[in-house]
Amino acid sequence: MTAEPGGRQAVRYSYLVLWASLLLMFISTGSVYLLIVALKPIAQDFDWPRTVPSLAYSILFVGSGIGAIFMGHWLDRSGMGPPALLGGIMFGVGSLIVYQMSGAWEFLVAYGLFYGLLGQATMYSPLMANGVKVFHHRPGFATGVVSAGQSLAGMIWPPLARYFNDWVGWRETYFWYAVFVFCTMIPLSFVFFGQRRRGLGENLAPAGATGDAPATQDVAGLTPAGWTVVLSIAVVGCCIAMSLPLAHMVSHVTDIGFPAARAAEMLSVMLLTATITRMLLLGPVCERLGSLQALFLFSAAQAATLGLLVMVEDIVALYLVSALFGLGYGGVLPCYPVILRQYASIAGIGRRTATIIFLGGSGMAIGGWLGGYLFELTGGYFAAFMTGVATNVANLAIVGVLIYRFRQAPVVAAS
Repeated sequence: MTAEPGGRQAVRYSYLVLWASLLLMFISTGSVYLLIVALKPIAQDFDWPRTVPSLAYSILFVGSGIGAIFMGHWLDRSGMGPPALLGGIMFGVGSLIVYQMSGAWEFLVAYGLFYGLLGQATMYSPLMANGVKVFHHRPGFATGVVSAGQSLAGMIWPPLARYFNDWVGWRETYFWYAVFVFCTMIPLSFVFFGQRRRGLGENLAPAGATGDAPATQDVAGLTPAGWTVVLSIAVVGCCIAMSLPLAHMVSHVTDIGFPAARAAEMLSVMLLTATITRMLLLGPVCERLGSLQALFLFSAAQAATLGLLVMVEDIVALYLVSALFGLGYGGVLPCYPVILRQYASIAGIGRRTATIIFLGGSGMAIGGWLGGYLFELTGGYFAAFMTGVATNVANLAIVGVLIYRFRQAPVVAAS
């Protein structure tokens, strides 16, 4: 028997959707960390400069950003089920391509098309937007839980990938990742096909009943489209800064003399504290301070610790700064769908979230490539990380102006 929206069965199913989203995010993000850990071995095996695997990292985010716009429309029209199923298939196929690749073009196609345009595009922004729709009264909680899958991936996948790389090699690691993806992501995708039948996140009450703003309403001078444009500009700066340590932390730490195992552990610590932020801090901070203020707080913490990552060389200090960076970075991206939910409209939130994530993905792509380019140019990561600090400050300036301008603006979403 199917429960009506708001019924006990629907509530239980909404939590099932949420935890399935977390698992999909966790599994799919493994493709990113497999590359981060294997960046140097792959470059060495093919005698490539680091710009080649760095380019693969970058086009992953470009492809996922472009694809997410189409997946956001697909989500708004058909629900989360079809995109999730497509993503599960594409991640498996992409992993098999990397497993047997013989040249750079196969590597770039796997990461740009299968992992990016048709893979990650079906995951991050659609799952976040879907979580906000299902838990429309607790958007901070929903985005925190869903995005925690990404940071859990960063905590678990790097040491796991390093272990398998040392044991069987990076090729076989990608093969077994493909097997794992086919056995888990495809079955999990079918959870979402029951969501629309239960009316979860569909046909929400109009303005006045839940406080949702109609799609054309101005909130202190900005329409939902206006919010999307401004946030899309802001997200680039924070994502350039965010991607630099995520893509190059392992390489940087090994370059200054520490073993790969310690470097992978530092990345895991960073993602562990990001998970803590998303699971435990994001919802309460958004509810207490407001989503814009929460974004400013987390982005400021990210900027303050990014520069320290490349300045300290003591191993204890590196672990500590990695942990502090994770606390800030973990709250940044999940704030954007919550801001859209609170200041704009639930209508079309899939495509609006996707647009912002596309620009964020472009920032991640720029940061990933920039780290490799400036390393080759300068022989170290200092210039790259300081550039990230500068772009993060630009993000803070935009968010600060929004807070100042809209400090009297009503929050239109239900609390």
